[in-house]
Amino acid sequence: MIEAYTARKRVDELIPGDLVELLGDEYADPGRDHPGYELEWAHVLKVEAEAPDVSRVDFVDGESVGFPPEHKLPWLQNTNLED
Repeated sequence: MIEAYTARKRVDELIPGDLVELLGDEYADPGRDHPGYELEWAHVLKVEAEAPDVSRVDFVDGESVGFPPEHKLPWLQNTNLED
């Protein structure tokens, strides 16, 4: 059985393949009006420290967003459980 649940993960701890929620995020979607964020989780491609106070997250869809490294995003965590 596969179980998925949401936790919060620091931006500087994200790794390629992580799925995060950006809808309404104060940096990625402050106006809560990005059309794609309502429909799906954002798939992390790469995280790079641009400056001590900015981590750039590149997403599979081609978008990039700068966040403070300690900023936390809702993160979809998958857990494989055996019955």
